Amino acid sequence: GRATTFSLSDSIAMTKGKHSLSFGLSGSSRYTDSLTASGARGSFGFSGVNTELLVDGKPVNTKDIPTGYDLADLLLGLPASASANKYLNGNNTFYYRQKTAAAFISDDFRATTALTLSMGLRWEFFAPQTEKYGHMANVEFSPNGTSLAVVTPGQQDPYSGNLVPTGLLKPDYKMLQPRLGFAWKPWSKRAIVLRGGYGLV
Repeated sequence: GRATTFSLSDSIAMTKGKHSLSFGLSGSSRYTDSLTASGARGSFGFSGVNTELLVDGKPVNTKDIPTGYDLADLLLGLPASASANKYLNGNNTFYYRQKTAAAFISDDFRATTALTLSMGLRWEFFAPQTEKYGHMANVEFSPNGTSLAVVTPGQQDPYSGNLVPTGLLKPDYKMLQPRLGFAWKPWSKRAIVLRGGYGLV
């Protein structure tokens, strides 16, 4: 497979009086094309469970009486597990897409010669990943948790009645990250600066 990302960003910085302001925007679009199938030929796991000693129908495999050997299971052709990925109509090619966006504003305010306040707000958006042809699925549980159903993009949700989004998940547009900090020099003749801050990321 291959992945390609296109991104664009820009920022502006300016000083106005006691304020040092900066603004910025960015966005990206990611294209991930999966052109090969993982596990299409299948895999087998051998653990030794098939050559364990059975006593009264129960396996015996302890530290004192070790039984079961994974190599013996392999030579006998008795796997403990097997798996293979099989795609509809042999179509194992997927074209995943995802978009992101962000914006920020920050202000370093020199309140006094001894105190500087740093304030800022950042907004980010990560769109749920989609597939170009809608080749995605999710498991939806009923409100009471007693049943489940497989849903695909554009399908009507069997429990809520709403259409399933193209990315299977609803996007979150409220990812705000405020921050606040300060730098304070309480004594002008001493090289001591107190700093602190708080932010959400």
